Amino acid sequence: MSYKYSVKIEEKDAPAQLKDRNISYKDASQVCRNIRGKAVKEAQKILEECASIKTPIRYYKFKRGIGHRSQLGGKQGRFPVKECKEILRLLKEAVANASHKGLDEAALYVKHAAAYKQNTFLRYRKKWLGAGTLGYGRFAMWANYVTARVELVVSERRIQKEEKEIKKKEQEEEKEQKEREEMKEGSKTKRKREKKAVEEEQKREETKVMEKKEEKIKEPKAIKKKEQKGENKKKKEQKKEKAKEAENKVAGDKTDDEKPKKKKEKAVKGEGEEGNKNLRGV
Repeated sequence: MSYKYSVKIEEKDAPAQLKDRNISYKDASQVCRNIRGKAVKEAQKILEECASIKTPIRYYKFKRGIGHRSQLGGKQGRFPVKECKEILRLLKEAVANASHKGLDEAALYVKHAAAYKQNTFLRYRKKWLGAGTLGYGRFAMWANYVTARVELVVSERRIQKEEKEIKKKEQEEEKEQKEREEMKEGSKTKRKREKKAVEEEQKREETKVMEKKEEKIKEPKAIKKKEQKGENKKKKEQKKEKAKEAENKVAGDKTDDEKPKKKKEKAVKGEGEEGNKNLRGV
């Protein structure tokens, strides 16, 4: 039965698989996690040291009851020797596939590594044994036969300089394509762009005006009160001046009316005195 890889395999990738292996898929998954993303030489060193029981593999999962190791700085780990040997053999196969493809072995790294549970086969007892050999309940020595599947992908790691050069080339190509498209589009697109630019400038001006208005609104109330008081004082003074001018006009009109009345009274008085003098002369 063929199994697909859980990762898309590209041109510069070299895959390899293990199927129906008599290893623990849980331990194999933790070994794969310690290898993933590292250079091939470093991964080989980790697997060989664990297989020779020098440095343990750190467990991130399935670690209930596992001891803490001084080599790992007090973190939990184990020596899954069987799994490390199988995965080391698988890694060598992947490297061989990469060299057959023409990839540079010095620049290879483990792009993907994962382990899965594949098949479970029931185990049957031929005869019943006593409690001394097997035990009872959860202490009984009993387990089904479980197999595992491991997949590993090796790829060529690009150097940073090469990546930068590739990015520059891609950017230059994009610029050239844009220029060609602009030439094809013609003057219509240019006019539309000019209109958009003018509209954006108008919007910016409007936003500036609105910001200035908001700043004026946000001025302290004390300043506004002082300005209002000054305006009120000016208005009161103007009202007072107008009232005085009106009073002066009324007083001037009264004096103009009184003068002819006085003259008439004096004239009447003079006529009475002349009449009296005439009577006396007679």
